[in-house]
Amino acid sequence: EKQILKETRTLTAHTYRKYLKKKKKEMKEGLYPKFIRSELHSTRKVVKEILYLSTIACRKKEIDSFYRDSATLIGEWHDAMTFIRSQQKKRPADAKLIKKLRQESNANLKLLRGRIRRFYGVSNAKQP
Repeated sequence: EKQILKETRTLTAHTYRKYLKKKKKEMKEGLYPKFIRSELHSTRKVVKEILYLSTIACRKKEIDSFYRDSATLIGEWHDAMTFIRSQQKKRPADAKLIKKLRQESNANLKLLRGRIRRFYGVSNAKQP
């Protein structure tokens, strides 16, 4: 019975790691080398899943900050875009606020792109 439980835990950990690797590959395909803004929200869902799975499958206490930062930056971008769309529906729309939010959002996306290039770039060719 103990052996079965031990093997089940090993299988479960192996299964989680395998699925986690698949999700990391899916994330990479959504971000690199082609960065598609319209796909960011669905990519964010994958990133969040990676974060949750990492806490289960990894023995490391710290999850790579790239995934946390990516989730945060994409989330901030998505929230800003959602707010901008709601503001544009109002009459009169607050043009100054919308302009400022777009600038901040674009700055976050630029930061995200830089982190993506560094993470998936030539120096990290083995990353999934």
